[in-house]
Formats: sequence, structure tokens, C-alpha cells
Amino acid sequence: MVEPRFSFGISALYEAMVEPRFSFGISALCEAMVEPKFSFGISALFEVMVEPRFSFGISALCEVIVEPKFSFGIAALCEAMVEPRFSFSISALCEAMVGPRFSFGISALCEVIVEPKFSFGIAALCEAMVEPRFSFSISALCEAMVGPRFSFGISALCEVIVEPKFSFGIAALCEAMVEPRFSFSISALCEAMVGPRFSFGISALCEVIVEPKFSFGIAALCEAMVEPRFSFSISALCEAMVGPRFSFGISALCEVIVEPKFSFGILALCEAMVEPKFSFGISALCEAMVEPKFSFGISALFEVMVEPRFSFGISALCEVIVEPKFSLGISTLCEAMVEPRFSFGISALCEAMVEPRFCFGILAFCEAMVEPRFCFGILAFCEAMVEPKFSFGYIGPLRGNGRSNLSKEGQLSTPNFIQVFKL
Repeated sequence: MVEPRFSFGISALYEAMVEPRFSFGISALCEAMVEPKFSFGISALFEVMVEPRFSFGISALCEVIVEPKFSFGIAALCEAMVEPRFSFSISALCEAMVGPRFSFGISALCEVIVEPKFSFGIAALCEAMVEPRFSFSISALCEAMVGPRFSFGISALCEVIVEPKFSFGIAALCEAMVEPRFSFSISALCEAMVGPRFSFGISALCEVIVEPKFSFGIAALCEAMVEPRFSFSISALCEAMVGPRFSFGISALCEVIVEPKFSFGILALCEAMVEPKFSFGISALCEAMVEPKFSFGISALFEVMVEPRFSFGISALCEVIVEPKFSLGISTLCEAMVEPRFSFGISALCEAMVEPRFCFGILAFCEAMVEPRFCFGILAFCEAMVEPKFSFGYIGPLRGNGRSNLSKEGQLSTPNFIQVFKL
């Protein structure tokens, strides 16, 4: 009781034992100390209480043990400490609680464990920590929670895990983190969530994952991230979402992906991004979407893709963009769409492609642009469309021989595209 390194006396111990708010007696404490299944003695308990690196005293420990809102007793805490399947000791727990790099105390941990809105107990938390299939320890979790680069605490994590609108539990989250097919760790996820370049938090990510209008879950998202055929990681996706040059957030992307009028899902989008025949990545698509010179957003592009009157999908558009015989890229197409001197938008171009009176499709249009006998490209075509000296807009109905029925004067005479545009 009076060992120099112990700063409290026998009186202090007795007071803690019989304080009205403490419901256990000295007998209960002694039993816990010497019970065969408990591997530590009273000395060990006292040492962790007064060790310089531990900032809380015996009173603090007693308070969290018997506080009404805490549903577990000293026995339950001790059992969790020495249970064979749990690889950490009471000392390790204390160090994690008060280590300089950890900003929360034992009380904070206990509160999130037994808070009514939190459906898991200390046992469940411990199991998740040491389950063989989970590769991280309690220390690793604590570091991820309070590391300088992480702005959220353990409470915030717990809230999103058990919030009614969130359908997954701590086990599901842990499994997703360490599943062999998933290549990222909890630390990597945390970094992506709160990194300086990422403006959204863990709550925002969870909301889009389980929002009713979003049909995919955390598993589906993880699979899309690490599927062999998908070349980008969760970090790459996050960067594309919140990069300074990108004006839309993760929610906006999710909305267009699952909006009823959009017939493709996250997998279809990912496949289009990394298909071998497609040479551009998600970053390139995002840049084209929000580049200052481009006046349309990601939603506008998707709308023309799935609008009933448009017969081609995202795959068809990607094919014409990267097909070897086609010399234009997504950037070139976008530039043609929004160039100040061009008065029509992407919707108008698509309408011209599928209008019943026009007998050609997007493939036929592109082939005509790059066919060896035709020396003009899409830019030249667009310029011809809006040049003041040309009195016509889009090409009118085509004859069976593929010749335009309009000349630059509006007459039905010129049989050659090259002469029509004077290129």
C-alpha cells in the first residue's frame, strides 16, 4: 500500500471501496485479483494505476466500472483482459488509453462501448481486435483513430457503425478491411477519409454507401476497388472525387450511378474505365467533366448516354473514342462540344446521331471523320457547321449515296464532302 512508487494510502483505497457510487466491496476486488483465470496480481494493478505514463488513478477506474451507463463490472473487464483469445493485457490497454499519441481516456472508451445507440459490447470489440482473420490490433485501431492526420475520434467511428441508417456492423467493416481480396488496410481507409486533399469524412462515405437510393453496399464498393480488372485503388477514387480541379463530390457520383434513368451500375462504370481497349482512366474522365472550358457536368454526360432516344451506351461511346482508327480522344470530343465558336452542345450532337431521318449512327459518323478519303477531323467538321459563311447547320437528310443535299449556298449540287466544306 505504501510502496514509494504508489502515491495513495490504505485510506484512499478504502474510501474508493465504500464510496456510495462504487457498488463493489473489498472482497469482490480481492476475488478478482486472485481468481485462477486472472493472471495479474494486486501489485500489477497498482503499478498500472500510478505508473508515470498513466494519467488516471484508481478512482477514475472505479467510476467507469460502476457508472450506471456502464453495463459491465470489474469481473467482465478482467475476463476480457485475460481471455485466451484476447492477445493483449491490461497494461497494453492502459498504454493505448493514455499514450501521448492517444487523445482519449478510459472513460471515453467505455462510453462508446455501452452507449445505448452502440449495439456491441466490450467482448465484441475485443473479438474483432484479435480475431485471426483481422490483421490489426487494438493499438493499430487507436493509432488510426487519433493519429495527428486523423480528425475523427473513436466515438465518430462507432456512431457511423451502429447508426440505424447504416446497415453494417463492426464485424462487417473489419472483414472488409482484411478480406484477402481487399488490398487496403484500416489505416489506408482512414488516410483516404481525412487526408488534407480529401474533404469528406467517414460519415459522408457511409451515408452514400447505405442511402436507400444507392443500391450497392460496402462489400460491392470494396470489390470494385480491388477487382483485378480494375486498375485504380480507393485512394485514386478519392483523389478524383475531391481533387481541387474536380467540382463534384462522392455523393454526386453515386447519384448518377444509381439514378433510375441511368441503366448502368458502379461495376459497369468501372469496367468501361479499365477495359483494355479503353485507354483513359477515371482521372481523365473526371478532368474532362470539370475542366473550366467544359460547360457540362457528369450528370449531363450520363443523361445523353441513357436517354431513350439515344441508342448507344457508355461502352459504345468509349469504343469510338479509343478505337485505333479514330484519332480523337475524350478531351478532343469535349473541346469540340464546348468550344466558344461551336454553338451546339453534346445533347444536340447526340440527337443528330440518332434522329430517325439520319441514317447513320455514331460509328458511321466517326468512320466518315477518319476514313482515308476524308481529310477532315471532328474539329474541322464543327468549324464548318458554325462558320458564318455557311448558311446551314447540321447535315440534313442524306441520300442513298451518302452525299449531302446541301451546298454552301444551300443548293443540291455538290457531291463531295470535301468541296462542301472547302477544306
